[in-house]
Amino acid sequence: MIKFKIVSVNTTLSETDEVSSVRVHYNGSDETRSINISGNMVLSPEEYVGNDAIPSLKSIIKNKVIEQLQSTK
Repeated sequence: MIKFKIVSVNTTLSETDEVSSVRVHYNGSDETRSINISGNMVLSPEEYVGNDAIPSLKSIIKNKVIEQLQSTK
């Protein structure tokens, strides 16, 4: 099983103090560290607002990572 965690969340605010983008940094590895994954993804304000709790972000990012892995040739 891969342990996956959110490392940091950086929000960019507009001049009107609204979220304009969010960069989420993540990493993960299996118990023996033979599989490692790390990176960051940018979320739109629509994806982030209402999903700002770590468990929600974790789910969103994991799904995006899985989508990208499955589309790899």
